Amino acid sequence: AYVSFFAFSIGGALPFLVSLFANSTFNDRAVELAVAGTITVIALAILGYSSAYLGGARIGKSLTRVIIGGIAALVVTSLLGAALA
Repeated sequence: AYVSFFAFSIGGALPFLVSLFANSTFNDRAVELAVAGTITVIALAILGYSSAYLGGARIGKSLTRVIIGGIAALVVTSLLGAALA
C-alpha cells in the first residue's frame, strides 16, 4: 500500500507541476494543454514501465493498461470539469 501511495503521489505531482509552470510560460491555452498532456503521458509510461519491472509483470501489457487507463481518466475528469465550470 505504501508503494502505491508513493507511486501515485509522484506520478501526479509531475503533471501538476508542469501545469503550474506551463500556465506562466505559454500564452496559448492549446500549447499549455499539449505540453501538460505530453508530459502526463510520458509520466504514465514511466510509471507503467517501472511498476511492471518491479512487479515482474509483462512490460507491454502494463504500459498499455496504465497509459490507456490514465488517458481515459484524464478525458473523463476534463469533461466533468468543463461541464461543471
